[in-house]
Amino acid sequence: MDVKRFAMRISLWICWPIVLTMLQPSPIDGQAPTSLRPVGVIQTSSLAIFVNHPIIHSYDLSPDGKTVALLVVDGVRVDAPLWLIIENLAANKITASSELGTSTFPMSGFAPQVAYSSDGRYLVVQDLRSIRVLEGSSLRLVRTIVPSSSKESLTPLFAVGAKNRNIFAIAFGAQQKFDPNVHTTSVWIEVVDVSSGELLGSWSSQDTPQAISPDGSLVAASSAQPQQGVLPLDIFDIHGNKLTSLTGGFRFKGAGHSKISLACS
Repeated sequence: MDVKRFAMRISLWICWPIVLTMLQPSPIDGQAPTSLRPVGVIQTSSLAIFVNHPIIHSYDLSPDGKTVALLVVDGVRVDAPLWLIIENLAANKITASSELGTSTFPMSGFAPQVAYSSDGRYLVVQDLRSIRVLEGSSLRLVRTIVPSSSKESLTPLFAVGAKNRNIFAIAFGAQQKFDPNVHTTSVWIEVVDVSSGELLGSWSSQDTPQAISPDGSLVAASSAQPQQGVLPLDIFDIHGNKLTSLTGGFRFKGAGHSKISLACS
């Protein structure tokens, strides 16, 4: 499935410089690129004009590749200020910034996120407290996305956006406790058009969304039922109707029964 980006849930903060790279063509036709060429470097020291002790929680490159959005926390402390900063890569210059309130510590593999919409007009910020949609250039708050009325007590945990439409699949769940083991997380998924705030569909899921199709019509989430040692990916429409499962997979050589196999298409 072609998706906007591969999303990973992380619990570690990014404290080192961000190096943006460009894939170089491979000299052998049909093979994957073998070299990377840096096109920009963002040092945390360049953020110190706004943030005393910058730690980058999350970042995303704009669809046109001209700017990068950074979600930055001011130091490792409870309720540290949380900043959203936009940097122009060609000029190596910060073009916009906004303090978003206080930060929340990452919990059980979930961390704050920032992501551009498919057209670059909007930024979606998930900070484990709320989902905010801001203008991509001015950082003006456009709207706050809250779960449907019966789910208002749930906390946003994860969001993933479509490649070709301004549609995001957002997972809301209960407050998480630290769990070092690999596990699924029961959530309430809402599919939202962030341009208008329209709720397109919602359902209860056994895990957070792993990916959303380019047009925003399909959502992939891990199944809680392993099949022959493989944890399948279930494919849903935007109303939560299960359409199919991807059960093909592979095992690493020498992997024992305790190892998890991966589903692939």
